[in-house]
Amino acid sequence: MISVLSSDERLKELVAYPLPGKFNLRHYRSYHRYMFKEERNDAGRLRRIEISKPEPTLDGKSVLYASRFFLWLRISLILRRMRNRSWKEFSREELLVFFAYDMSALWKEHAFMDGNTRTTVLFCCQYLIYQQGIRINYLMLFDKRFRMRNALVMTAENVAQKKPNYTALIDILKEAM
Repeated sequence: MISVLSSDERLKELVAYPLPGKFNLRHYRSYHRYMFKEERNDAGRLRRIEISKPEPTLDGKSVLYASRFFLWLRISLILRRMRNRSWKEFSREELLVFFAYDMSALWKEHAFMDGNTRTTVLFCCQYLIYQQGIRINYLMLFDKRFRMRNALVMTAENVAQKKPNYTALIDILKEAM
């Protein structure tokens, strides 16, 4: 089990002093490695097994997480798509929709065995802040991390049922912008 206190302390360090990088797969993995290096032997390594996790939001069922096969490729493509968007040209509403879509897609890959929500949310927010100059209050999202996770779970479940609904996630992001 992850020690929330120590990884949370490192997460706050990353909020103040982000890791330099190109917001690609290597950079994403370095965020996870930095946050969880003392708790996990596999910190920063992509998972090598299929996973399922009981979710209270889904009455104990698991999200259908992405397969471990070609995980590196799918994550690289999601991050490339995120980097190639013309973020500053979007209206606020468009920005929220695309940001929720990209964050949810990256989270659903569940690159790591644990710590995916904290890593994904921080990484995506720092991309907006430091690469695009778009303000977002990450610490507010961090304070609402259980609500964020539930919104990501529900978004992933809705996409799996072919009924995409990003409303809960967009509402939380809207509060932070």
